[in-house]
Amino acid sequence: MNHSTLEIFIQVAETQSVTQAAKRLGRAQSNITTRIQQLEEELAVELFVRGNKKMVLSPAGVQFLSYARRILSLAEEAKQALHPTTPGGSLRLGAMEATAASRLPPLLTRFQQQCPTGGISPSSPNRPAS
Repeated sequence: MNHSTLEIFIQVAETQSVTQAAKRLGRAQSNITTRIQQLEEELAVELFVRGNKKMVLSPAGVQFLSYARRILSLAEEAKQALHPTTPGGSLRLGAMEATAASRLPPLLTRFQQQCPTGGISPSSPNRPAS
């Protein structure tokens, strides 16, 4: 069982269709079917009740869906923890002095909280940015 197999399982569960899951994932239907069968063999349980063109989760499938979503969520959380995406860069800002004095302080404070490594270069018509 791997990340890709869990994504396939979740898509089939959500769409109730191998065809729709294959379209969403850009894969062949045969690949989706094979991966679901392999997952069911690995878990030794039937995850879907197969009907006429519909794949409905079995009770075991409903239970496993919750675990599959948590596993993928934890994997994404681990990636984010290892590679945080702290926004940075520079903000060049121009405004009239009256506007700058009354409206910009809360916005600039929020910018600095969200982008602690970001720089701000203020300018006004009377004092161009350096």
